[in-house]
Amino acid sequence: MNMRPDVAFENKFLAKEPPLTMAEDKAMEKYVDGVLKVEAPKMEDFEGLYSKEEIEKDKREIERIKKDPKFREQHGRALIAAGIFYEEGERSCWLGYETNVILTSEFDDIKRGSDFVLEISQEDDSFERIAIDLTISEDQGVLEDKYRSLRTRLSDGKLTDLKYYYSEISKTKGAIENIPRAIVQIKKDQLEELCKNIADKSIDKATHPLQFGFLEEIVQNFQDQLLFVKRLNEELIRNNKPQHSLAPQKLEKALNIIQDILKQKEDEIKKRGLKQASRFWKHSLPHFL
Repeated sequence: MNMRPDVAFENKFLAKEPPLTMAEDKAMEKYVDGVLKVEAPKMEDFEGLYSKEEIEKDKREIERIKKDPKFREQHGRALIAAGIFYEEGERSCWLGYETNVILTSEFDDIKRGSDFVLEISQEDDSFERIAIDLTISEDQGVLEDKYRSLRTRLSDGKLTDLKYYYSEISKTKGAIENIPRAIVQIKKDQLEELCKNIADKSIDKATHPLQFGFLEEIVQNFQDQLLFVKRLNEELIRNNKPQHSLAPQKLEKALNIIQDILKQKEDEIKKRGLKQASRFWKHSLPHFL
């Protein structure tokens, strides 16, 4: 069936989730029905760039995956989390003032493990891109399978490729190759609290502590991946084989960019005389290495 194992396990886990709360229902209406379903790129919009036959082939592949008994349609909470990050990541500048958040197609979500992309403007008018695999699963097996997928790519000296990518900001349409990818987890209770905060406006979205946890988790992801590649290259040297150079270069640059964004946001909180709230995000991802 050629379905990524983390997709199968995650959907099996999500199928057992309890009903949405009232605040989550409101978030579903606002961020999923009103945003994700409207703005997510459609594969057929890439006709001309890809042949109609190729697009139909990719659609059939996705349909085959979705018909697998292990597969379940993405659960409501996963969609809510993706919708909130997509909308508030840019509107409330959670992920940096020069960051555009780009939704991925269903193909790149299911086949390439990427829910959205951070497209970050640079001083030389270029763009750096970081793919995000956002999960609400708390199953350690699911998370380990996601890491295994990343380790396999890194072991081959590769990062993440996307096929159906579109950004109006950077005027980019089509395939993008070898971009860093981070896995970020949000737990059910954290999402529930976030939806409640948004519904009752109890926390200013622009200063919500969630953004710090999100950025910190990306930093930890890239630090772990860099250490993995370093150890891999050391092993290659011992075996008189060529080192991987592209992955560590891109990971190092992405890490520096996210660290700069995190520091900028922390400095802003201090400048405004606000106390940075206790960490909303409790790191619980398994060790990458």
